[in-house]
Amino acid sequence: MKKYYYYRTILLACMDACALMVAMSFTYFFLYPKELFLLIDGRDLVQSATVFALLFITVAFLMKLYRVNWKYASVQEAMTLTLSLGLSSIGLIVYQILFFGQVLERITLLSFCISLLLLGAIRVCLRLLGIGQHWRKYALPRRMIKERKRTLVIGAGSAGRALVRQLYASPFHELKPVAFVDDDPK
Repeated sequence: MKKYYYYRTILLACMDACALMVAMSFTYFFLYPKELFLLIDGRDLVQSATVFALLFITVAFLMKLYRVNWKYASVQEAMTLTLSLGLSSIGLIVYQILFFGQVLERITLLSFCISLLLLGAIRVCLRLLGIGQHWRKYALPRRMIKERKRTLVIGAGSAGRALVRQLYASPFHELKPVAFVDDDPK
């Protein structure tokens, strides 16, 4: 029933991993355009980018970043993204100390900034394209859900109406709003 959610999560995680690897590669090429292969081994670049991507995806799952749809693109969601990326950068610094014996601070800082721009851009583009908001075409039809619980919505104001719109828009619940109850006679 939640097949679309899993596909969307896997797709977003893969897009994030690619964006982080591109950001790390761009950083290396930007900072060391001519001396790149004299200063580092190509395997170090691939290993660092892979570790950075895996750390971010792990932290993002732990912080429940992939449950967010970016339908509203709030400041809280952007802060969660920034915090996840910051913790991943700290993990990358620990990796650099353990395996390289030094901290590559310019590479880490620039990778953080470029990654933040790329990851934010991915989410905003998905929001603008409407992916995640049009669940109905990817999910099971409502008639395939066996039994829906009749639900009474308390509050007929803007929050109550928004809740009913969300309940009708998402097929992943078993609630069926049937009436509003409100203390305001209007």
